[in-house]
Amino acid sequence: MIKNIEQIKEYYYPEDLSINRSKGISAICRCHNEEEFCILSLLSVKDFFDEIICVFNNCTDRSEELVRKLNLPNVKIFYYPFKIVPAGPETKNVCINSVKNIVFYTNYCISLSNYDWIYRWDLDNIALPNFYELKNIVQSDRYNSIEDRAWDLVGLNCNMLGSQEYCSFEKRLIKINDNVRYILNGNQTAEEPYVPGLSYRVEESTFLHLRWCLSKPEKYWKIGWENDPHFKSIFERHMPIKKYEGNLPKILKDYLELDRDSDKLIELYKRDQLNAKTRPF
Repeated sequence: MIKNIEQIKEYYYPEDLSINRSKGISAICRCHNEEEFCILSLLSVKDFFDEIICVFNNCTDRSEELVRKLNLPNVKIFYYPFKIVPAGPETKNVCINSVKNIVFYTNYCISLSNYDWIYRWDLDNIALPNFYELKNIVQSDRYNSIEDRAWDLVGLNCNMLGSQEYCSFEKRLIKINDNVRYILNGNQTAEEPYVPGLSYRVEESTFLHLRWCLSKPEKYWKIGWENDPHFKSIFERHMPIKKYEGNLPKILKDYLELDRDSDKLIELYKRDQLNAKTRPF
């Protein structure tokens, strides 16, 4: 059992995260104030994952309310009430087994899942059509992890102001075997998966990353970030350098046409579901 230094037993988790897992894929969604894109994000992957683990971390917005209103059958809701030290220089000062450490938090989230593959899916991601092809790679049973990447869009209209060309490759889809877990990266500023074995790299982007399309992106930054070299360098890296010219998924087009209103998007989804059930064959 992995214990936290705060000795809060409800948040201990098994040392071996691979115990009692079924064949399938779990989404791990660490949710902190994701109301702007969470419904859009979940609808884009609802048919890919066997379960979607949403772990709400001190949300002060409508994230949970919206997810519950959407009421997807494969979504499971949990809570993590501790203040997480965000990835960055301050992570070095937090014990890896503290409930405040992002590594402990991530591994705890994995422990809530039930399937032998997990994808650390952020709720500002929107799946592209080829995202669903990742399942073919999983089912080949040849790899222990899959690296993919995204187009990193910028601007309120998602493609009007350009884009960073790509997010970096990352092992987001990993098979939970013995000793597989998240650890601190080399410079101890962020979490990364430790996954021994063969990895498959998908060259073409599988999703769109919308963090820089938020109406108020500054709410995710600490006060005085502009004077912190680490955060300033992140901001500069995300300046638009190339216009995105690919097709936007239909769900994203619908969302933009609805003036980025998640409640209306939920209503549209439920209406489409009802029409599909009553449609004659």
